[in-house]
Amino acid sequence: MKHCAAKYVILLATYQSQILHIEGPCKGGVNDSKMLKESGIMEKLKANNKVCIVDRGFHMTEKEFEACLSFPDLMDSKELHSHKTRARLRQETFNARLKAFAVLCHTFPGSFEKHSLVLKAVAITIQYQMDHGSPLYEV
Repeated sequence: MKHCAAKYVILLATYQSQILHIEGPCKGGVNDSKMLKESGIMEKLKANNKVCIVDRGFHMTEKEFEACLSFPDLMDSKELHSHKTRARLRQETFNARLKAFAVLCHTFPGSFEKHSLVLKAVAITIQYQMDHGSPLYEV
């Protein structure tokens, strides 16, 4: 697979350094909102009355899921804006930890299935680090 990206949706808990869900891989051309819709995560959020803080790349047209996603909004209070910003930065910190592993920051020679196994192994390693002295910063 030359010149192809593998994309994942990774959900983190807001108040704990914990990976909640990993969905993927999808080919690089698939947009974020399509990945989220096809993953079944939206139905789980709706069923459990939960909200996911996302960036604008996850925009959805389905009205049934509007209450499940929280986007950056100019009408947010200062405190809410700060909370959402810290949550998104926390996700970026986690993504940077993934990319610190050479196997994920260079061209991967194997299949999508093998890439998925490698990403999950790295994620488990990062979760172990977060559980034992290297948590993500507080939101």
